[in-house]
Amino acid sequence: MNHRANTGPAVDPRLDAVRGTQKAVRLNARRVAGIADNPGCRLRTVADLARISLEKTSESAGVPAPYGQSPFAITRGNAFERRLKRDTNYDMLFAALTQAIGLPPERYSVEDLGEDGPIGLAAVQRRAYTTVQKLRWILSGDPDAPALLDHPVLTLVVAGETVYVEPDALALVAVDGKFVLVEIKSFPSVDQVIDKAKAAAAARQVAVYVHALRQVVADLGHDPNVISTDAVLITPENTTTSKAVGSRLPTADRLIHLQRQLQRITSISNILDELPSGFTLDPQAADLVGLDDDARQDALADKLRQVPSNYVPGCRSACGLGEFCHLEAVTAGNPVLIGPSVRDDLAGIRDLRQATRIAAGQPLPADTDAPADTSLALRRARRIEDAARARVAARQAGGVA
Repeated sequence: MNHRANTGPAVDPRLDAVRGTQKAVRLNARRVAGIADNPGCRLRTVADLARISLEKTSESAGVPAPYGQSPFAITRGNAFERRLKRDTNYDMLFAALTQAIGLPPERYSVEDLGEDGPIGLAAVQRRAYTTVQKLRWILSGDPDAPALLDHPVLTLVVAGETVYVEPDALALVAVDGKFVLVEIKSFPSVDQVIDKAKAAAAARQVAVYVHALRQVVADLGHDPNVISTDAVLITPENTTTSKAVGSRLPTADRLIHLQRQLQRITSISNILDELPSGFTLDPQAADLVGLDDDARQDALADKLRQVPSNYVPGCRSACGLGEFCHLEAVTAGNPVLIGPSVRDDLAGIRDLRQATRIAAGQPLPADTDAPADTSLALRRARRIEDAARARVAARQAGGVA
């Protein structure tokens, strides 16, 4: 039985047109998790599946994006992973696994599926196929099968498109009857304590790997639950990268959330059907050639506005287009600036300035689809606020409210 890497849907050629002449970026687990966290954002779905750099697109539209991993963090992470693996012949990695999950202190075989080999889609597809064959061997119970797969490639389907993701490693020695994923991060574990926000971000990313790996296992005719929802997070011990510490990273809740959200994402074909023929986000597109910088930025921003987005305040720290969408929300007076719940409460009212006028007594506009009781709620809130202000003013004046 072949895996989805070989039988999944073909890439929609319109996604290549959306990207145009821009260099394709890899759609990694972090970006898949970002799509799943905001399934209603069609702009992010289109840009990510077209493998566009969100940060560069935002900058080309006139809004520099501060989001992104620093070069220092990338260099530190690569150096730490190299020390865990090649520089120590994987001894440092297995020592951390032994500490985290009680891996018996034996010498295990490693199969490196090779991120240093050829690049490009065809090469990634070959690595995905090889990963499946190695997993088939391991799941057969053959004692000669490798215990750890380094640089595997897994696949999953997002919005109808096959996506390739690359975990750091798969530890395939059964511990308590389960196989575990390994995630390597360069942020430290200080006195055996990991920053909660960074651990949560790692769990979001690893949940994508667990989901993809369980799909592979199911395709091979095995129980997907043989893959543990507890991964192993390996980080530097304290501030040095010369020592590593392993800890369990629960992903069960994130996995449930991810699976639910992926089911909600609209098919990319349906999204592209609603866009103009030949739609592209290429800054070098023919219709932008010859424009000055300001005009080109404005034109690209107009193209971004053609794709429905779903901005929430968290997008600024989680998406390369977050600053662009934030500026759009500020310009429009979008109620989401106060919070998603306020936007929901003011359904049909898309401008905070309009909400303020309605609260002051102006009737609902004829073209709004807001329910009639929205105006009543706004006016009641305004009366409560006015009464509170009056009491404060009375106290400050020495009177009695």
